[in-house]
Amino acid sequence: MRAVCTGISGVNRKDYLDDLAYYAMDKHEIRLDVIDLGTIVEKEAARLFRQSHISISTTGIDRKILDLPRSTLRQLSTTAWHHILKTVAGPESKSCVVSLHATFRWKRSLTLIVDTEYLDQYQPDLFFVLKDDPLRIHGALQRDPKWKGKLTTHEIWAWQEEEIAATRILAGYRQRDWKEFSVGEAKEEVYKFLFPPKQRPPYEPRIASNPYRSIYCTSISGTKARDYLKAFCLWAKENKKRKITLLDFAHRIVEEAQQERPHVNRKNILKEPQSDLDRWRNRALESIRDEQTKSEDCIILGHSCFRLKRDGQEQLLLAFDPDLELVKWCHVNPDLYVTFTDNILANKIRLAEEDSAQGLDLDLRGIAMWHDEERFFTRLIAENFGKPHYILPIEEPFETLYRVAYENGYKKVYLSFPITEVRKKKKTADQIFRAKDRLKSILRRSYVVFDPIDIRDAELVILLDPETKFPKNLEDHLLVFKEGSEGTIVVEPHSLSISRGSDGRYEIGGHDGVGLSRSELEEVKEHIEDQIVERDYHLIDQSDWVVVYYPVSDISAGVMSEVIYGFSHGRDVFAQWFSRKVSPFLDAYLTDKASHNRKELVGTLAKYSTQS
Repeated sequence: MRAVCTGISGVNRKDYLDDLAYYAMDKHEIRLDVIDLGTIVEKEAARLFRQSHISISTTGIDRKILDLPRSTLRQLSTTAWHHILKTVAGPESKSCVVSLHATFRWKRSLTLIVDTEYLDQYQPDLFFVLKDDPLRIHGALQRDPKWKGKLTTHEIWAWQEEEIAATRILAGYRQRDWKEFSVGEAKEEVYKFLFPPKQRPPYEPRIASNPYRSIYCTSISGTKARDYLKAFCLWAKENKKRKITLLDFAHRIVEEAQQERPHVNRKNILKEPQSDLDRWRNRALESIRDEQTKSEDCIILGHSCFRLKRDGQEQLLLAFDPDLELVKWCHVNPDLYVTFTDNILANKIRLAEEDSAQGLDLDLRGIAMWHDEERFFTRLIAENFGKPHYILPIEEPFETLYRVAYENGYKKVYLSFPITEVRKKKKTADQIFRAKDRLKSILRRSYVVFDPIDIRDAELVILLDPETKFPKNLEDHLLVFKEGSEGTIVVEPHSLSISRGSDGRYEIGGHDGVGLSRSELEEVKEHIEDQIVERDYHLIDQSDWVVVYYPVSDISAGVMSEVIYGFSHGRDVFAQWFSRKVSPFLDAYLTDKASHNRKELVGTLAKYSTQS
């Protein structure tokens, strides 16, 4: 018997599992080996530091380990898994539980922590997740120096929901049984789950092979991904002579529901019982698969999850049933996964004006968390199937999606730029931003370019600055899709004018009833800042190069972090540096010498583009 036990920090999985192993031996004379992945990783980290002649206490390693570069963490995890696989392959290990995290909220962004490749090599028979009351978990974490003050009770509650959902996905994809247990539950109940009379046979997913490209796109509600993709398919037909069929998963689910209940529509379907939603989704998935086989190229649009407000309480709801649907998903087998994202203020406006009946009228913090979860669960599904996953801002030109999906020969570039430092140059900031945009336009002729500023969440934080003058204009902050002539779709970026009333609330011009309080902005500020870091690193992960455009003399912590992250994760790093004097600390990370004008930079990139 091989099992996986998950659970968030503060649940005290280690002590619980040690007690469970003692119970198994004492009451049933069964040896149950417990292996804690995190403990092995910490020991490997201590060994790594000692080899580097760095003196650091065990407590220090425990506190700092999740701040290590991801490439280092990945290597530590790989080493730990090698140790686990060697241990369980031994003749003495017959029953084993590996304890690990499925998710992590070290800060306020959600991180994928489990390695699905090594998990499959372990071949688990069962999954179970340990949970506890969020208030007790919060108390335990507050007593731990490395966790004190990091997460609120609400964030712990959300993390526990996410851990349970991720465990369901890991088990469902592998067709293994799974269950939730409270840490207060009797050990006998857990033992019965681990040692049932009859175990399922090992599961080997049968992955379909499709002759044409199939893309699965996700987004949270209010992102306008449906309108974007309709316009994209029309653009591809006209400009690329490529017919792409858009299959709207949500629309198919509503159609299935209306066959039984005509009153159901897009705005009220989430109020239906979960068992009915699962049944309708299952039938819709069969319909999508049937139509997919008739289409040369197709894009399937759906969700990976929802964050709903019911009875005043937010809750996470997976947009599929892993136990029922992931097997059928093997037959759909998309080649590529894409998550569209938008700024959270635009989402708040659209949700308030279009979807409030669904329970989706969330505050900014709830929307930020939903964005994070949508990205995370889409990536988790993609990793289980061994497929690439991209994040794309909804403002990206159609050419970007087309090249990512259908023209793999283009180099992908992450454009790094000292946004905060440029904004401080109030007299010349607009001119500098225009120059950066000109460079981006030039690069897009030859490359796929990901510009983090296309996701405009950071602009909301500016509203909290006491020096901000109102009304404040947020340029091109809301993308609007309109029907044009002859079936075309016109995309129009709209600016938002933010004013501040005498009561301290922020009002949005042209959108009555969609206001913001200062407390709402303050509450979401740390979520925005942490998610910017997580999202920008993901954009670097999906790129081949990091290209730095640095038109100021002030040092940017963000740019340097992106340079180091790209370099340490095997990306080539290039820079246009306006100062003739380049620090040796920057120069050490560059693939080639820094360029001092746009022509030099473009020439350097062209040289390396032909080399690889």
